[in-house]
Amino acid sequence: MRFKQSCQDGYLTIYLSLIFGIILSLVLALVEGAAISAARLQSELVADIGLDSVFAEYHRELWEQYELFFIDESYGTSRGSLDKVQAHLERYISYNTQPQTGQSFYYHHNFLELKNEYLNIDAASFATDGQGEVLKAQAIDCMKDLYGVNYLAEIKNQLQKVTESSLTDFDVEEEIRDKRREFEESLGQTQREEVFDYDDVGGGFSYRDILDCIDKIKGKGILNMTVEESHQLSTVVIEREDYVSERMSEGNVNQGCGLPSDIDSPDGIDDEILFGEYLLKHCGSFTEPKEEGLLAYQIEYILCGRSSDVANLRATAETLIGVRSASNFIYLMSSKEKKMEAELIAAVICLLIGVDAVESLMYLLLLIWAYAEGTHDVKILFAGGGVPLFKSDESWHYDLTGILDGFFDADEELEECEGMEYKDYLRVLLLVSNRENKVARAMDVMEMDIRFITGKEGFRMDRCIDYIKVTFGFEGSRGEKFIFSRSMRYE
Repeated sequence: MRFKQSCQDGYLTIYLSLIFGIILSLVLALVEGAAISAARLQSELVADIGLDSVFAEYHRELWEQYELFFIDESYGTSRGSLDKVQAHLERYISYNTQPQTGQSFYYHHNFLELKNEYLNIDAASFATDGQGEVLKAQAIDCMKDLYGVNYLAEIKNQLQKVTESSLTDFDVEEEIRDKRREFEESLGQTQREEVFDYDDVGGGFSYRDILDCIDKIKGKGILNMTVEESHQLSTVVIEREDYVSERMSEGNVNQGCGLPSDIDSPDGIDDEILFGEYLLKHCGSFTEPKEEGLLAYQIEYILCGRSSDVANLRATAETLIGVRSASNFIYLMSSKEKKMEAELIAAVICLLIGVDAVESLMYLLLLIWAYAEGTHDVKILFAGGGVPLFKSDESWHYDLTGILDGFFDADEELEECEGMEYKDYLRVLLLVSNRENKVARAMDVMEMDIRFITGKEGFRMDRCIDYIKVTFGFEGSRGEKFIFSRSMRYE
């Protein structure tokens, strides 16, 4: 019997052996890549969680009073530094790279074994950077959703009227001095002696009456003429060198990187309007004093920067009287009837003393008239009433004969009048005030208010952080390195 020999080929086994090695290498490479990607992703997540945790430690009192988000690098202590912020960030990172930290697990295993080998804060923005533009930008951001285009246009219209009429540049007292000097220089020696002695001219009015009127205005005092006697004024006095504006002027503040490059500098007119609205919303003033704070008249301090509430109120009153006097003078010059009245009195006085200086004396009378009306206007504003920016015959209060008779400062019931209120005038004054001083003094007020809280006496605005940029370095279980940067700011 013959047996047929069987022969089988082995090419399939060899093929599978070769393919299996290739597939296994690919699978292992994919697993390795996945492990590296997982480690990289975890490192990025850990960094983001750490930053979120640090930024969640914003200063609570600053948020509650001023709606501002800042990290206090001192964390309520007497000293502050970026090292403290970095230590907080390292601690939050360790909770995620070493989940067993501070925990009592019976069994745990960190599969990725990620380690934070390097961490450094490369840059930080402090509230005071750029003369306070970091704080200003954040304050403006919180107001942008509250006011529409129409409101901003209305404020711009008011500002345009003030600037075109140069109301804030008018120094009524200086103008009165100039016109008085001009009139008296036109007098001869004999006329000079007569004019100061003569006391019965023009229906009872003389140059002596005009001088007495000027002396009465100066002698009585601004606040005595504008604040009702029943109003109790604040007696708070501060030491300005204790606050951030003085430290900024001396260069004694933390210096950061300023606003990030992708953030526009808040220096437009809309920005100024919104920042003014922010200050009016969060700070007190004479008609709406802040109860929980050091200064009662905070807006007046931001405008004038004096060392007491009374001094700031007096300076604000002087500014407002100047604005109102300028507006009143414009009205008087446009009123033929009132201008003729002043011209007639001036002509009679000049005729009887024999001097050709009617125009100078007429302007002096108009200036005094505008000034007296201005003090009455400010008294209305301080009492909570309204005064139109530009007056008419209906809204005019004093007559010239009453002023020369000395009745312009008599106690009287203030009449109701529609127009801009005290807060509206403060809004305009904030818009025309020095921008850098405005922001610096606003930060003074914030320091005062936070330090007024027990346990916060060491608070400083130049320790408040809005933005940080950090470089992270992580190492995986296989020795792979992950180095990258992250930045974050409050928005």
